[in-house]
Amino acid sequence: MVSTESKDLTIKQKKFLLKYFEYGNGTQAALEVYRTENPVVAASIAHENLRKLQNHVQTLMEKRGLDLNRLLDVLDEGLKKADYGAKHRYLETAAKWLGIEAEVEAKALVRADQAVVFQVVKGDK
Repeated sequence: MVSTESKDLTIKQKKFLLKYFEYGNGTQAALEVYRTENPVVAASIAHENLRKLQNHVQTLMEKRGLDLNRLLDVLDEGLKKADYGAKHRYLETAAKWLGIEAEVEAKALVRADQAVVFQVVKGDK
């Protein structure tokens, strides 16, 4: 279980972090903790919480053995997968966990030989 001992967190923020680490999904955590049924509202709440609580998330990840080196190892493993969809999900997840604020858009270009090439375009947030 994740410890959320910090006294500067609200009860809902502590519950949100616990659910976030349980589900691995901020929107799902917000749907449950903030008792909203609207996924758009929940996604907004999750985004705001994860932005505000980034230092707490990093501390909790490190307590669970998920430091930057481990994340990079997992990312490296994921990028070696043959499934391009899986590679894209690894990149999206890594960007989210590393707190990259810029919007990243990946475009798949299919060539005649069915090879897929990813082009990453960084937003200007």
